[in-house]
Amino acid sequence: MPFSWLGRQFDLVRTGCEITAKIGVPPASMGETVLVRAVSDSAGPLVLVVEDEPEIAALMRDFLEADGFRVLLAVNAEEAVEALRTAPDCVLLDVMLPGASGFDLCRDIRSASDVPVLFLSARDGDADKLRGLGLGADDYIVKSVTPAEVVARVKAVLRRSSAGRGLGRLRFGSLEAERRLLVSSIAHDLRTPLFALRGYLDAIATGIGNPRERLDRARAKAQQIDRLVTGLFDYARADIDERPRLQTTDLAEAVIDATAAFELAADERGVKIQVTAHTRPSVTIDRDGFERALANVLDNALRHTPRGGTVDVACGEDADHAFVRVIDDGPGIAPDLLSHLFELAARTSSSRRIGAGLGLTIAARLLRNQGGTIDAANAPPRGAILTIRLARKAA
Repeated sequence: MPFSWLGRQFDLVRTGCEITAKIGVPPASMGETVLVRAVSDSAGPLVLVVEDEPEIAALMRDFLEADGFRVLLAVNAEEAVEALRTAPDCVLLDVMLPGASGFDLCRDIRSASDVPVLFLSARDGDADKLRGLGLGADDYIVKSVTPAEVVARVKAVLRRSSAGRGLGRLRFGSLEAERRLLVSSIAHDLRTPLFALRGYLDAIATGIGNPRERLDRARAKAQQIDRLVTGLFDYARADIDERPRLQTTDLAEAVIDATAAFELAADERGVKIQVTAHTRPSVTIDRDGFERALANVLDNALRHTPRGGTVDVACGEDADHAFVRVIDDGPGIAPDLLSHLFELAARTSSSRRIGAGLGLTIAARLLRNQGGTIDAANAPPRGAILTIRLARKAA
């Protein structure tokens, strides 16, 4: 299928390891032939690096080639389109390019191809990251990271894209549907707190109501927006790392450490957190990922437990698994939500438990990455009970 860019149609002709791209131009002009830099015949994946800073381009080429990749360089969008006819396995793309931007190029790539795209940019604003991910990029990397981490994230994206390509299109179709649902969900959830925040600020500016009360409510809405944006990036990155960094861990110790971080928040809300270790099972987990997952579960429990209530956290083991159970004194979970509580953008008209973020979805993904599971139920007369299960370390 021809690829269109800036009014030109591109077709690819290969001769050995030399690649010739024929550029079709309007009939009134003569066609031209451009030679794209040849790449080696090695079997490694081919990465197209689109970067106009020679030093950065050379650095990324060296690190990628040292890890077995083949690398093709382009300095602007038009060169990149020519190079795309070589069918690279991955595109590493800067935002600020001469002429058309990386955002423009990503949009055109995604309209015609499922090739993985990772942004590598000095622009670190939330708006840029949201725009890049919203255009269909598989990752957005800020240039403050090391080249080695960039290579690791390229490998992670390639691994998820399925090297066999037999299921590649199905996988990317699923990812695209998930991306669209995520963007739609976040946009929906942002509208209400943004509307309220504007209202409170307008009230303060015009002298309507108690200014201190309005300011406190505006701050609360700003914090809600911050949780939503943080949740978006956490969700996008929940399975970005190479492989879980597994280590043998005392589960009770990890639970106590994760829970301790919520003591101040619990005191401010007038909620008691009670931790019980029935046993001290030994588990092999990515401790950082586990504690992040448990933190999201605890945050959810605290936000739905009224003042004077209790959040009980217990760890132990049964015949097959080690477990962590979190029980709150909240309103519980609507029955129609229970079966898909951890799915992206779970919604229900009768419950607001999930309307404020992606925390439980992120927790489920982090646990799944290391072989764990999480499920939910109601625990009358109390609220919700969420149970994390992990494989016990073999004796």
